[in-house]
Amino acid sequence: MPDGRILDLPDVTFTARYWKDGKVLMLAPSFLGWVGIHTGMRMDGWTFEQNMRHPLDRAKSLQAFKAGKGDLYGWRVRQIMETSPTYQGALTSLTNTRVMAPMYFILSGKGKYEGAVITKDLGDDHLAGTPEVRQLNEADGTWYLLQTNDDVNKLPE
Repeated sequence: MPDGRILDLPDVTFTARYWKDGKVLMLAPSFLGWVGIHTGMRMDGWTFEQNMRHPLDRAKSLQAFKAGKGDLYGWRVRQIMETSPTYQGALTSLTNTRVMAPMYFILSGKGKYEGAVITKDLGDDHLAGTPEVRQLNEADGTWYLLQTNDDVNKLPE
């Protein structure tokens, strides 16, 4: 009998396998009731991870969603994973995606120097001080990216 502790809940997590034309198209860890993707892998293409970004104002995010200013990121990511077979296509689509809360999108591809961190603001906003898309880059020697839950150009909160 559950007593209010999360550890008493049954295991409701699983690895979702999305199929198309008899082949696994993508994989994503998930839990019962969730239809979006917060972390996933497009087979033979690219991977995605979403991280929270401070500050998170739930009331403002809900208002933005109701007003049509931001999408449910998990559902939008699922659509992009289904339709974008390449890292570059996913990078473009995710960079242009409107979200209902500030967050980070982390991508990696199967090719050399395919990796990026996209810092998202609410809706279509790109606020002053928000980092630009950071990418791996052979020309300037950027061979790794590190992303915490803080903007790279600011001190941690």
